[in-house]
Amino acid sequence: MKLSFSKVCLFWGGMDAFYVIRFIWLNIEQGRIPFADDIINFNQLYSEYGGGGWILLIFVLSMMLNISIVVSAILLVLKWGKVRFFVFLQIPFRLLLIVPSISVIPWLLKELHFNSMVFIIVFLVFSEFTKFLSFILTKNIKNKGRDHVE
Repeated sequence: MKLSFSKVCLFWGGMDAFYVIRFIWLNIEQGRIPFADDIINFNQLYSEYGGGGWILLIFVLSMMLNISIVVSAILLVLKWGKVRFFVFLQIPFRLLLIVPSISVIPWLLKELHFNSMVFIIVFLVFSEFTKFLSFILTKNIKNKGRDHVE
């Protein structure tokens, strides 16, 4: 079966959209404002307890990844021809921060009360490898002077 760029983008865009919707839903359910409360809470904890540069770095990377997932959801649904670069750039951060591209995995594992760290890491690596491979297997085709991939 030949992968089409359009279908690959819609699938991964749907996964990112699910992540964003779930992120917003969980925050609202807890009476929190997404991103704003994260920044406020982090500032309070950091000023009270400190923790050094590593904690600040992880927080900043996490915020940037979450914002980039919002952007990638939009770019993927729009099937932007150069979205591969953006998607590939996210992969190391997803691996580092344990945020799988197949965003239903954490939800399913939580619903099944499954918390094996080895299994979670295997799913994470599988998720990112699958995403990478799906974009590698699609081919670029020039269409009317702009990048369009089919």
